[in-house]
Amino acid sequence: MADSLEGRISAEHERLEPLFAAAHRALAGEATDPALRALADLRREIETHTAQEDRLYYPALWSLCPEHQERLRRFIQEHERFRGRLAEITRFVTQHELAAAADAFSTFARSFATHEVYEEELLRAIDRSDPWGEDETGASHPA
Repeated sequence: MADSLEGRISAEHERLEPLFAAAHRALAGEATDPALRALADLRREIETHTAQEDRLYYPALWSLCPEHQERLRRFIQEHERFRGRLAEITRFVTQHELAAAADAFSTFARSFATHEVYEEELLRAIDRSDPWGEDETGASHPA
C-alpha cells in the first residue's frame, strides 16, 4: 500500500499521530512552555505535510483526474483553515488560556482526523481508477 499515493499519504497521516498525542498531553498540563513546544512541532509537520499535498500531489491529481478537482481544492481550503485554527490554539496558550486551548485542540484534532479519512478515501478511489496509466507490472503506458 505504501507504493500507492493513498499509501504514502496514509503513512504521512500516521506520522502525525504521535505529535497530536504529545500536543494533547501538553495541553492537559498547566505549563505553557511544553504546550507551545508541542504545538510548534505539530504545526511544523502539518505545514510540511499540507504543503506537499497542496503544491505537489493535488495539482498533479487534478490534472490527471479533473473530475476530482473541486474536492481536491476543498481539501486545500481545509488545510488553510487548519493552519489558522492551530495558530488560534497557539494564541490561547500564549495568553495562558490552557483550558480554552485544550478544548479547541480537541475539536481541531477530531476535524483533522475526519479530513484525513476523506482524503484517504478519495485517494484510494483514484488509485483504483489507475490515473497513472500503469499496467499490472507497474510500467507506464499512455492512458
